[in-house]
Amino acid sequence: MIYFLSNIILLLISQAFLIIKHKSIFKAINLINIPWIVFSTISTLGLYDLFIPSNQTLFIISFFLYSLNILYFFYSQNRKILVKINLSIQPRIRLIVFINLIFYIYMLSFFPKIYKIIIESGFANLRSFAFDSSLDLGTTVQLLIFQNIVAPVFLASIIISLSLLPFKRFRGLIFLSILDVALYTLFFAGRYFIIQLGFFFIFSIFLYNLRNFRSLKISLPLLFFAFIIFIFSIIITELRSPNSDFIQTLIIYFSGPFIFLDLVLKNNPFKESLFWGTASFGFIVNILFSIFTLITGLKYNGSNHIITQFTGSPLFISPTVGYFNSMTTILFPLIADFGILGPLIGSILLVILIIKFEKFYNNLYSYFSISFYLYFLFILFNSILNSSFLFPSTGMVFILIIFQILRDQ
Repeated sequence: MIYFLSNIILLLISQAFLIIKHKSIFKAINLINIPWIVFSTISTLGLYDLFIPSNQTLFIISFFLYSLNILYFFYSQNRKILVKINLSIQPRIRLIVFINLIFYIYMLSFFPKIYKIIIESGFANLRSFAFDSSLDLGTTVQLLIFQNIVAPVFLASIIISLSLLPFKRFRGLIFLSILDVALYTLFFAGRYFIIQLGFFFIFSIFLYNLRNFRSLKISLPLLFFAFIIFIFSIIITELRSPNSDFIQTLIIYFSGPFIFLDLVLKNNPFKESLFWGTASFGFIVNILFSIFTLITGLKYNGSNHIITQFTGSPLFISPTVGYFNSMTTILFPLIADFGILGPLIGSILLVILIIKFEKFYNNLYSYFSISFYLYFLFILFNSILNSSFLFPSTGMVFILIIFQILRDQ
């Protein structure tokens, strides 16, 4: 009850602050506040026989959220939107299509193995093959290429195509995005790309409406795209968890990370050997590790690999529902980096990024800034699941957005 009341107070105060100071009901910080408050509260209810996080873990979550909001309250500024519209810089459409085609061809060689795995082990078990080179889907280098090159290429294409969608530009890229999601989902048996696709679709339209102060008419292509996302999510949910309904899957998926965080914190092996920023800045540091591995062929040993080796081990979050792995919210990598100071340092870093990205988006309205901001909003939302900053693929997506949009004028 105390945790519930604490969350309600925080939500009310933070929203009142946005309305009074920023004259807005939505800012980027909402994408941390609302999901975290809602699902961390749900995690304390013990629904579906789920374990309940300890008071210590709930205190860490509350401290993180309050620190984040207090810092944002003091350091964010009520900036008027400076309308510097520059939509003349067009994405390199041919380059985007060409790069995607190259990786479609690259993926073709893996279809026989994937088909064999699905037939022999089932679709639900395909995911374990996709992340372990010892299980014969691909070598360490091949799987690194999938995770750190193919996935970012597809994701950057999806972000760019959906940033263009409200402007009714280059709609053919939407079909490219659907194909990207379908192929990557088939390879990795995961819902992650579908969640991202749905998020970018919703927020590309939302940002357009918010910025242009008018509603975007819902056209048949938009309805068709929304329908495809919905069907994808239902199919993958049924294949992965045939005995679970959609609401149960949703609650477990987004409240489970708080329970799993509690479990891994009780057995944290990194207390005496902190990463000192290489996890929080893994989207930069681990790109260098990945390049080194690709050049030398040696075993990859970046901070994301070391941490996910530990968090990837399944732990039961309920005596009846089953096990959970990997998703520890953004907090565990922060604690692995800086120990007890992790939540505070993480709050400081996030507030700095939120303020900088909001300023960049507000001061320059272009396809480039929309794409950048759209991806950053997802990173904030994704913090409830894990830290995107841990993975080199995140840095690669930003690089690819720059490469595929910006050009010499």
